[in-house]
Amino acid sequence: MVNFTQIGVCAAVLALPRSCCVGDCGVDAVFEVLNSDVILRGIGVVGFLLYVIGFAALQFRLLDGNGVAYCLVNIAAASCVLLSFVVDFNLASSLIQVSWILIGGWGLFIRHKRSCDSQRTAVV
Repeated sequence: MVNFTQIGVCAAVLALPRSCCVGDCGVDAVFEVLNSDVILRGIGVVGFLLYVIGFAALQFRLLDGNGVAYCLVNIAAASCVLLSFVVDFNLASSLIQVSWILIGGWGLFIRHKRSCDSQRTAVV
């Protein structure tokens, strides 16, 4: 006999279709799912939150759009979202995230290079 309360809790907690939890919603099944899809999707949600928080901080003038912190937030967000595509692949979105990471990395490189150049100029 199927315990419908157990099915509902298992499906709600793991964001799975109810058919995935019919029958046994044991600890082994929970850990198997938690170790893969749920964690990766959670990482994607963290990426989403980083994007939104970073953009809000930029709009509220808490971050400088030309600063390193904003660049790092965007690189971290893109990396998290890209990692989540292991579960649900989307080519167009993956290309956007890879581009965001590469452009952000290039921007950090340029900032670092300019900083080093200006320090050398100041010393001379």
